Amino acid sequence: LETKIICGAANNQLSATAVDAFIAEKGIPYLPDFMVNCGGLIYASHMYHGTENQLQESFHNLTENYKYIINEAIHAGQSPLKWIQTSMQC
Repeated sequence: LETKIICGAANNQLSATAVDAFIAEKGIPYLPDFMVNCGGLIYASHMYHGTENQLQESFHNLTENYKYIINEAIHAGQSPLKWIQTSMQC
């Protein structure tokens, strides 16, 4: 693959856990669907229970969390998915 990132949209596109390790070895971060879809949940929640400012702050925090996860995974020599699984005790 000639890509900088793989962003899962739904239903965990990886056919096996080994694929995650393989693409991580190639230096391509894979962001799982549950990670990237949380923006939609944040938006829906704020439409009912929040303000525009709260929504913008939540999206900013989400972006910072993505950066944190990707950087921590790189420093640990893991894929973002593996880092989430081991760090968050999933």
